[in-house]
Parts: sequence; structure tokens; C-alpha cells
Amino acid sequence: YQAARDGGIPTIRIGRRLLVPRRALEKLLEATIPSDIKEPSKQS
Repeated sequence: YQAARDGGIPTIRIGRRLLVPRRALEKLLEATIPSDIKEPSKQS
């Protein structure tokens, strides 16, 4: 909640609810993950 209050996480307030838009969160996470880390391969 502190990061949302400080503007570190993009949020939308609807009534008493504090929502984090999925695309905005994904974009934030992509910007903070180093590019040399690859996604784990999915094995079936």
C-alpha cells in the first residue's frame, strides 16, 4: 500500500477499492527485470 500511495505502483481508485491495472503492472515488472534473465521454459 505504501508503494501505491507513493506512486511506485500505478493504481486506480474506485470507491474504497484500490486497483492495479494488469497491463500497467506487467509493464512495470518488465522494466525492473534484468534483460539477461530469461523466462523459464515450459515443459509438458
